[in-house]
Amino acid sequence: MLIHIGAKPYSCDICPYKARFKSNLVEHIRTHTREKPFACKLCQYKCVTRSNLVAHMCTHSTEKRFACHLCEYKGAVKSSLQKHMKVHIGGKPYACQFCPYKSNFKSNLVEHIRTHTGEKPYACTVCQREFSTKTNVLTHMKIHSGEKRHACEIYFSKYFDVTHIKSSHRLPFGTRPELQKPAGI
Repeated sequence: MLIHIGAKPYSCDICPYKARFKSNLVEHIRTHTREKPFACKLCQYKCVTRSNLVAHMCTHSTEKRFACHLCEYKGAVKSSLQKHMKVHIGGKPYACQFCPYKSNFKSNLVEHIRTHTGEKPYACTVCQREFSTKTNVLTHMKIHSGEKRHACEIYFSKYFDVTHIKSSHRLPFGTRPELQKPAGI
């Protein structure tokens, strides 16, 4: 009966989240504790729910059987196609409560809201520095490996991440000594 009236009797003690089912609350609490009990046997991926792990396992398949009927997009999992379809809908249904920002994707809004709240749920496993997005922590962790795989043909330098090449192009040529053109070129 609770489902039909929309009641959400289970509340998080840490944030305003409410759930209809206790199991949903347990999964939600893991976002605060950073507990990820489900691990992929093929890579280092860990997640909060079994359903996320099942969806992740499809990423190891090269078969992309979910195709968009409006464009050339193909995805390995149904949820990827569903997320993609929002691009064609028009309008941005996910709005920030703190500023005018809007997005087609809930995940983008969640990341954006962290710019207001200061929440940094992702930590580097080497130095424990915290980040607001998974992408940022993965980029940061390349620093610890010392591997600079991305080469800049303008400044003759190598970088940990391709985005660092783009940001170096915003500087006037020769303003940073380590980026000056080598002698004889």
